[in-house]
Amino acid sequence: MSVRAVRCLHTIIGKALGDAERNCLVVVNVARRASPPTASAARAPESRVWTPAELAVFLAAVDDHQLATLFRVAAMTGVAPDNRP
Repeated sequence: MSVRAVRCLHTIIGKALGDAERNCLVVVNVARRASPPTASAARAPESRVWTPAELAVFLAAVDDHQLATLFRVAAMTGVAPDNRP
C-alpha cells in the first residue's frame, strides 16, 4: 500500500472510530494511538517530462520499431503511462 493510501485510511478509520467512541460503541479510539505517515511523505512525487531534444532522440531511436507510430502519437498528444506503483 502506498504511503498516501495509508495516511488516507488512517484518517477515515480515525473519524469512524471517533464517531463510534462518541456513541459509546467503543471505549477508546485506537487510531489516535497510531502514528500515520507524515503529510510530506504522502505527497505525490513531482512528475518529470522529457525536453523536446530528449523526445526527438527517443523518437529517432524507435523509428524502426513496430510501435513507432504509437510512440509518436502518444508523444504528440500528451498521452502518458500511469507510473503509480
